[in-house]
Amino acid sequence: IAGIDSANGLAYDPAHNLIWVTNYQTDQVTPIQANADATGFSVLPSLAVGDGPWGVAYDPIHDLIYVANNLGNSVTVINAASRATCSRCRVRRQRSIEPLPVSSVQIPVRMSPKRSVTR
Repeated sequence: IAGIDSANGLAYDPAHNLIWVTNYQTDQVTPIQANADATGFSVLPSLAVGDGPWGVAYDPIHDLIYVANNLGNSVTVINAASRATCSRCRVRRQRSIEPLPVSSVQIPVRMSPKRSVTR
C-alpha cells in the first residue's frame, strides 16, 4: 500500500467497513475504506499517534480504535465514526513480570448449583 512502509498492526472495523493499519516508521495509523463487496479499497488520510505504533484493535461496543504505541509507552484512542483522535493515555512500562507459582492459583469450578470445588 502506497505510503505505508512499515505496517505491523491491523484491525478490521465491520461497522464502518474500515481496515486500520499502523505504520511504525511514521508514527501513524491509516484507515483504509473497503467497498461493500471488498473488491475496491481507498486509503484515507493517516492520523498521527504516539511513538512506534505497534498494535491496533477495534472496540465494537464503544466504537473506538485503540493503538498501542510501543516507543511512546502510550495508547491512542480514536473515534471510529469520525476518525478523530479522542485521547492519548500514558502507560507505565513493567520492567519484569513475576509469574505466580501454579500451586498458589485457585480456580473455582462450579459443579452444580449446590456446591463448588477448588481445583
